[in-house]
Amino acid sequence: DLACGQGVFCRVLQSARVHVTGVDASPELIRLAQRRSHRGVTYLVGDARQLPELPSESFDAIACLLAVQNIDPLDALFDICARLLVPGGRLVLVMTHPCFRIPRQSGWGWDEERKLQYRRVDRYATSLKVPIQMHPGSRPQQVTWSFHRSLETYVQELARAGLWMNALEEWPSHRQSQP
Repeated sequence: DLACGQGVFCRVLQSARVHVTGVDASPELIRLAQRRSHRGVTYLVGDARQLPELPSESFDAIACLLAVQNIDPLDALFDICARLLVPGGRLVLVMTHPCFRIPRQSGWGWDEERKLQYRRVDRYATSLKVPIQMHPGSRPQQVTWSFHRSLETYVQELARAGLWMNALEEWPSHRQSQP
């Protein structure tokens, strides 16, 4: 689990009897993950774009859940994934759809005539680096970065790294429009 944070997904995988390694750049999050997990999960503090301590072709699958948009450069991440996966291995990315959640470039609106809520999207095709306040209000100087990229960019980078995409799921929201 790349960018595993506090190890939530690692624990889910371990409960399914999967041998799990979780990697995160934050020593604090890795400490929390270790404290909350059984000893069978291996946790490493490391940069998901490098990971020289992990041997090539040593993983059947890699998951990166809700973190790919916070990692740059993207090519380095996908190169590491390609190196670490066994032939035929799988990379699973879960991310917020880049078309509808562009930090500071998208938002909700209400069409009074049609009585319909809509999503306004600006600059979808433009790659962006956007600072996000980690603790709005209490410590506004602390930021993390979100990197907006189009789906095309993700697909091109996967292909460049030699990773074949065989599925794409776009999950709909079942929310009802409200004024």
